Amino acid sequence: MVSDIRARIEEAREAVLAGKKSPLYYHMARRQMTPAILARAAGIASFRVKRHLRPEIFSRLKTSVLDRYANALAVTREELKTLPNS
Repeated sequence: MVSDIRARIEEAREAVLAGKKSPLYYHMARRQMTPAILARAAGIASFRVKRHLRPEIFSRLKTSVLDRYANALAVTREELKTLPNS
């Protein structure tokens, strides 16, 4: 069970490093959230959350939207934009 969660988090990390997903995808996986759960927690429509998982869209988000995600994921805005080193 725990190994499955760790494997999903590592897959998310690799997808972000490969440029296939935004850092939001990693942080969402780390908190074991789905786009629907994150949408409710951040007060953002589910389809928008899914769209923000694309790196090119995520990189253009306004700080107010990033702050909503950061608050819902219990990280800072700067942490949200990056991946941890290990």
